[in-house]
Formats: sequence, structure tokens, C-alpha cells
Amino acid sequence: MTKEPLEEYLCYPEHSGDNQTAKRYRVLIADAHPTTRRGLIANLAVVPEVEFCGEAEDGRKAVRFARRKKPDLVITGLNFRDASGIGIVRAIRTILPKTEVLIVTCHDSLEVARIALRAGARGFLGKSDSNQELIDAVYKVRERRFYIRAKLSPILQEETERMAARNASPDFTLTRQEMVAVLARSQVKLRAHFLDILKLGSQ
Repeated sequence: MTKEPLEEYLCYPEHSGDNQTAKRYRVLIADAHPTTRRGLIANLAVVPEVEFCGEAEDGRKAVRFARRKKPDLVITGLNFRDASGIGIVRAIRTILPKTEVLIVTCHDSLEVARIALRAGARGFLGKSDSNQELIDAVYKVRERRFYIRAKLSPILQEETERMAARNASPDFTLTRQEMVAVLARSQVKLRAHFLDILKLGSQ
């Protein structure tokens, strides 16, 4: 059987049932850019509890890997050629409700952050945020708490508190107004990504 491209060079330990592995915090990295993926791995390698269980360069592979490896956390970008990052969040949270999702993206849009949280993401960071903020976000998300990048946190605090009160249900529907706002502020290629949300989430 032909191996998938990523499977050929991934050398992360598989999940086992022993007590030592059970204490680890298993993380899957998904981003279209290899430099970003390697940067996230390098930055989080200093956290003793973190164990990387894989990485994916496209959205569908991220969902497949998550289903197979059942990580504690998926750290994902939003821009993929084959699927919407928001759709990935929704799919993972639907398939694996115990797996949290932390978004690390170049988008500063308040609308994108709000939609990501409503889709089920537990955290939202910018790629320009510091390594310490990334580590803080991982620890916070591990505690089932929301973490929003400092720039947006004051604006979204009330909303995240409401979501925490209702256990951040992953059920999510885009309104027409929200879709228009996101498409207006985001890159043109996000148009195709958002059209793929329901298709990816249903797989």
C-alpha cells in the first residue's frame, strides 16, 4: 500500500495506553506552509508535556490525521487550498469533541476570530504573536479555557464568557451578514474555502 506523503517522514510516537504517554499532551500541527509548521514545532518543543503526533499541509489530511491519531489539540492555520480552515475546525470538533483546536493565522479580522470561536475553536492567535503567547495559549486551552490574542481579547471577552458558560458548543451556522463581512475583509481565496465548510464538516 502506498503511503501518504506526510506519513513517509513523520517520526512522531504513536499514542499508547501506558501511563507515561497518557500524561503527555498530544498535538497535531496543520498549516499550508512547511516553515510555519516547523516553527510551531520548534517553539513548542520546549514545553515538556507536549508530544507531537503529526503534521498536515492541507485541510482534508488534517481531518484524516485527527480522526486517526485523536490528538488532545490541533493547531491549525486558516488558509488551505483544498478546504476552509473554519470547516476544519467544525469537522474536528464534530468528529472529536474532546479534541481542542487552536488557530494560528495571519488574519487580524475580528469577524474571522468570532466565527472561528463559534465554530468550536478554543483559541485564536496571530502568526506574529510571540512564542510566549503561543505557549500561554496552549496551557490555557489545555485547561479548557479560551485564549484570544491580546489585540482582540478585550473585544471578545464578553462573547467567550458566554460561550464558556454554555460549554462552547461546536454547533455553528454562518449568517448571511457574517459571511459577507468575512469575505470583504479576507483574501479572495477564502471565498472558495468558505464554500467548502459544509462539505468538509460532513465527512
